[in-house]
Amino acid sequence: MKTKILKIGMPIMVFMFAILFASASMKQNSISEMQAIDGYIWNNSICEKVATHPCTLDGRIICKIGISIIFGTKTGTICINQLMRN
Repeated sequence: MKTKILKIGMPIMVFMFAILFASASMKQNSISEMQAIDGYIWNNSICEKVATHPCTLDGRIICKIGISIIFGTKTGTICINQLMRN
């Protein structure tokens, strides 16, 4: 009887733990990744606010709208910190 429980029960338990750990290790999107963040572009020598969705401070590709580079911060009338995306 014990061997039957081990032969059937152990694989079921291993399978259940595999599902549990796989679901626990999945990346959860943070709220900041799902919502648009504010960025700034140069428009006629003025730093204007625009909504940007896939742009962050880290990434591999410069984030643009058309030909305008999107920046992450505005200091006075100057746009700084280019935003990136993957």
